[in-house]
Amino acid sequence: MSWEEMPGKRIPCPCGKGFISQTKRGDDWNRIEFGTPVIECEHCADLYRIEAETHYRPLASDGSSTLYFLTPIDYPAYSGTLMQAVYPQPADVKAVGFSGYLIRSYPYEVLTSFVEQAEKYHAASRISGAAKKIVKDHHRHFQTEKLNVLLPKVQSALEAYHTTDDNFENRDRLKRKETEER
Repeated sequence: MSWEEMPGKRIPCPCGKGFISQTKRGDDWNRIEFGTPVIECEHCADLYRIEAETHYRPLASDGSSTLYFLTPIDYPAYSGTLMQAVYPQPADVKAVGFSGYLIRSYPYEVLTSFVEQAEKYHAASRISGAAKKIVKDHHRHFQTEKLNVLLPKVQSALEAYHTTDDNFENRDRLKRKETEER
């Protein structure tokens, strides 16, 4: 299973005299990796630098994506709040358990809504709205949607939610602060 070079991306640079290119390679399992973009134009290489911003998906197993952008060389580097510096790990069920995953991945109101609906309907199939995603997440990780298994985990997450610094609301607040600062 070897990696093979594939046709990459090549776009015109800001001055239009050169290009910005990015390599691409793939393997026999249809996995694809992109290299770091390179400014091939001497004029633009003196004026710009390439910066990267990595975005993690809610589950570590879902991977991440990286956005690249040009910044003028004399533009000061960002030195404000960094979400990844405070909360470096995405919500990973294997690392923090399902209750910890719920605390990191859902607002308190959604967890409360799940418990209310579970106690009212007594069936996972009747749960709706954002709380339905909790049922799907549990099924994906544990192959069951039984409320007698799921409900104690959600209740445990609710009990620990406000005493856990790494909860969804704190992550979201920090993410918004970073966005404003940038």
